Amino acid sequence: MPFDATAPVDSRPGGRRIDLDEFVDGRPIGAFHFNVVLWPLLVTIADGFDLVVMGYAAPEIIKILNFDRSAVGLILSSSLVGMLIGTPIAGYLGDRFGRKPLIILSTLLFGLATWSTVLAGGVAQFCALRFVAGVGLAGIIPNATALVSEFIPRRVRGAFLIVVQLGVQIGGIVPGLVAAYLVSHHGWEVLFHIGGAAPVMLAMVLVFVLPESIKYLSLVPSKRAELLRVARALDPRDQLPDDTVFALRSTGSRGALSPLVPLRNGMHIVTPLVWLLAVVNLFTALLMASWAPTALRDIGLAPEAAALTATLFGLGGLIGSFILTVGFNRFGFLVIVAFYVAAIPSMALIGQPFVDRGVLPWLVLAAGICVAGTQSAINSAFGMLYPTTIRSNCAGWGMAIGRLGAVGGPLFGGFLMSRQVTGITFFEIAALPLVFGVLVASLLTYACRRRFGGWTLDEKAKEEA
Repeated sequence: MPFDATAPVDSRPGGRRIDLDEFVDGRPIGAFHFNVVLWPLLVTIADGFDLVVMGYAAPEIIKILNFDRSAVGLILSSSLVGMLIGTPIAGYLGDRFGRKPLIILSTLLFGLATWSTVLAGGVAQFCALRFVAGVGLAGIIPNATALVSEFIPRRVRGAFLIVVQLGVQIGGIVPGLVAAYLVSHHGWEVLFHIGGAAPVMLAMVLVFVLPESIKYLSLVPSKRAELLRVARALDPRDQLPDDTVFALRSTGSRGALSPLVPLRNGMHIVTPLVWLLAVVNLFTALLMASWAPTALRDIGLAPEAAALTATLFGLGGLIGSFILTVGFNRFGFLVIVAFYVAAIPSMALIGQPFVDRGVLPWLVLAAGICVAGTQSAINSAFGMLYPTTIRSNCAGWGMAIGRLGAVGGPLFGGFLMSRQVTGITFFEIAALPLVFGVLVASLLTYACRRRFGGWTLDEKAKEEA
């Protein structure tokens, strides 16, 4: 049943009273926390695989099925349109019905849709199945981010959230390896067999091993028994009595399914800037993830070499995310300014005739560190800025707005390819949005310093208006 956030957490008198925020923040990191992070991490690995799998299948689909490159651009964007539409809805439903059921259902949906892609025979069928997969993917990041946020102590929350986001980068590496070593023997379909079967099996396991958010449970009186079980598992040394009363400092209304919700309580400047940064970053990241394998072929790399080199963009994202586990906690969005300044020349130099071919893989890796890695920090920010009652909803809206860029990136790449743009020119153009990104990240750094009085995100953002 949906929860009523205005209802009392526990109306019975007496009993030990626990401030749930202090309870979570005061627990030592232990096995329970690592379990909480492990399963969302595996889900985001599957998410990352599915997010870029079509980019690695595209060259073979163009060749074997004789699809036009602009049509493939539509297919590449179809899953992102599904994510654009589904993300705010999935975030809202996660706040209303719980993080766990949304994660499980979303994982099952995108797994089944991805697996079914091997049955597609035309552009319309590919687009439809990729759209459904995108709707499933939409529920993963906002609800996984919210779930982890509500178990991890504030002192290490940013780092743990970025670890969960690492899954997207890890998953984004795997399709390139599959494309390089298996597609030539088993066809492009093997990408979708792997990308579909794994999340379907994972969804079945999650039913038994994934806990529901402790803070969400505290807002649903009918789930009190489950709340006590989770609280006792979070710290087995603290023997909580059955009549324990749990309370959150802020349990205001969860809000409507409205993009205005994340703008409340003085966030009317920070939130739009984070949204804009997400648009810029996802536009660039998905432009690269979708079309870099094809563009690298166009500059003369063999198919296997192009697939492996494109994989370095995802590997760079993984490395960048690790760097940000420390940097983002200490310096906030300032580190993204530095990343973008480094990314612009790295991308623009890919394939240039005056650059030694042996340097090319390092340029792709550097671009991945600075662009794909940055998305982990942006997604983590969505999980840190808002209170429990609206966290999935706000994260959903932020990620949905960002998907505007994600949809535009592959479409724009398809347009460039249909105009017979060279691979060298493709990478030069791909670097241009990051110039604007430097400006946005700089303004966001300044806005956060004014809002929170320092470089890092602050708990004051969690107090609802």
